[in-house]
Amino acid sequence: MSQPQLNKTILSINHVDFSYPNRNLFTDLSFSIAVGERIALIGPNGIGKSTLLNLIRNKIQPDHGRIIHHGEINYIPQIDYTDTINDPKSAGEKRLTLIENTIWLPGSLLLLDEPTVYLDENNIENLLYLLKNYNGALLVASHDLDFINRLCQKTIILQPNKVIYFPGNYSQYLEQHQINNQSVINFNEKRELLQHKINDKIVALQQKSNNYNHFKSQKDSTGPFYLAQS
Repeated sequence: MSQPQLNKTILSINHVDFSYPNRNLFTDLSFSIAVGERIALIGPNGIGKSTLLNLIRNKIQPDHGRIIHHGEINYIPQIDYTDTINDPKSAGEKRLTLIENTIWLPGSLLLLDEPTVYLDENNIENLLYLLKNYNGALLVASHDLDFINRLCQKTIILQPNKVIYFPGNYSQYLEQHQINNQSVINFNEKRELLQHKINDKIVALQQKSNNYNHFKSQKDSTGPFYLAQS
């Protein structure tokens, strides 16, 4: 393979909207992929990972926005369940062979949908070696968090009505998310403590004011004091 031109954009997704009749999936979706990047696509089942891959492949069209390709795209789909009925090991071997054959095809972006399903540990290691040495870019949709943490440097996280872009792997995202959550907790605790102190000062000032008013009221009610004359 010829040496890639690093930092060259090979896919641009610009302000894409997409929805099914009864469900909105993406609103103002925008991101780009450059040569050499390894990007994980994370999200629960049904969140839209396969739909996003189909949008990128031009199998379906966005409602609004543009998807611009600056190179060829190859795609490795999920393995068919029927291939695993008789011999899951054989299905895993077929899966790895398909990836090995596809990775050498001309192209600058490789899309993989659950690539480690039915692969044993040894074949996963072989797959990691192949993908780490791939000249183009990778977008990997997977639930295998250990695999994508070892392979990918960036992460796209699909959530209901929300897409998060993180400049690190998924493990780093979780760490940062925990730090952010703890920062919010610490901020709220400090704010609550400060509010308690302010409330205590307000109560103390009100008590002083009440004591003064009470003293002044008593003084006014008794009038001036005169010494009795003999």
